[in-house]
Amino acid sequence: MGLFQIKRIAFPAGVIAVFAAWGLLYAQWSIQVDPTGSMVRFDSISIGLQGSARIRLAHAGTENLDPPSIATVTRGSVTFTITGAAAGDIVVMLPPAALNDDLLYVGAAVTAGDTVSVYLFNDSAAPIDDGPLDWGYLYFDTT
Repeated sequence: MGLFQIKRIAFPAGVIAVFAAWGLLYAQWSIQVDPTGSMVRFDSISIGLQGSARIRLAHAGTENLDPPSIATVTRGSVTFTITGAAAGDIVVMLPPAALNDDLLYVGAAVTAGDTVSVYLFNDSAAPIDDGPLDWGYLYFDTT
């Protein structure tokens, strides 16, 4: 085996699984291709070291979040549930385009079993109560 090896395995319904290895590092993913070939969607992705823990895309979705009123020059948070999320897992939030211009998304973390906290900072001179918006997210399981 050389420094890089890639294998492609075709499955029914347009699913393609790919495995790539570079020495001790590996990546494995599968994608879904619609019958017309016009759209590709990742179904799963795993990245890690041979024989060690890995990072796996466990879930991608949207959640309607309604943060509380956030006081001026203050950080606030809102929580939502991802079943199976645990300390050390990674959640990447995708803020909505309609998010108030003075609210800054400053991070997200799994703060308890099945609970994700999304942090926002109000850098304006007035409190902001933005209302419910749909946020996208990617949940990576590290176990």
